[in-house]
Amino acid sequence: MGYKKLIRYIILIGILILLIAIFNFFGQIEKTKSDFMNFLPKGIIALVVILITKIFIDISSKGFQEVLEKIKVDVENILKIYSYIIWFLGLLLALSILVEDLGTFLMSLGLIGFGLTFAMRTPLTCLVGWLMIIARKPFRINDRIKVQDIEGDVVDITLMYTLLREVGAGGTEPTGRLVTFPNSMLLQEPIINYTLDVNYLWDEISVSVTYESDRKLAEKVIKECTTEVVGNIMKDGAEAMKRVSQRYRAMGRGISEYIHLTPQIRVELADSCFNVSARYIVKARHRRKIRTQIYQKILDRFKETEGIEIAYPHMEVLMHKQE
Repeated sequence: MGYKKLIRYIILIGILILLIAIFNFFGQIEKTKSDFMNFLPKGIIALVVILITKIFIDISSKGFQEVLEKIKVDVENILKIYSYIIWFLGLLLALSILVEDLGTFLMSLGLIGFGLTFAMRTPLTCLVGWLMIIARKPFRINDRIKVQDIEGDVVDITLMYTLLREVGAGGTEPTGRLVTFPNSMLLQEPIINYTLDVNYLWDEISVSVTYESDRKLAEKVIKECTTEVVGNIMKDGAEAMKRVSQRYRAMGRGISEYIHLTPQIRVELADSCFNVSARYIVKARHRRKIRTQIYQKILDRFKETEGIEIAYPHMEVLMHKQE
């Protein structure tokens, strides 16, 4: 917190203390306003408590943040929880100054709150969803996630909602839009996280080839083109995936055998062609760019190679001579 900001806080506190003294003076002169004058100083003192709470959070948060960054934890969410707790304690202290019988007052609030629970189900479920995000960490700031048909990078997580910077066109191109969804969706919808443990995932391209083509040659060309684009990326991604599978043995059980250093070719039969697919590891945010580079290489190589043709819908008419 800057020096000028601290000076402003001190001036505000001084003005509030001066107001308390003035109101106490006038409260003794005008007895008809005694009840009002008795309450007003309490209100000013409560405001002072709230102001001191704000100053304390501003001063302490910076040092607390430095400590959290050193121990490498979720700084932003922990700071939010810290500020919420301090605000709760400060408001509770201010309320105790304003209300003489705080216990009865809180009990009344509890009964009222019980009645309002049914009318506030959505905010409450959003709060429960926020607590689950903080406790279980299904996603964090900057993670790329997908909720229903919405995909994007997490920008902010608040008590009520989560803010995403939307991506489209295959999940890699920013649209420029910001999307908010309530935290209650965490309790109702599956959430896909592309970057929770590692920034890599398996992706796949598929090419339809005619049955008249040389199948083995098509597989070879597609694998070579894919390897030229993702060779080094796959090595880095495979190492990252193996480290995660070793760190979380239960999650990684049975996965290590599917982690390869080179693209994997798969073939499927279709009605009028066979599909040759290449599976490879790529960074989650680069999927579309890598697919484009691979397809470009395959198209260029197919043009240069005899014996391979890309299948496409067409009609062939055969004429028979009548005898």
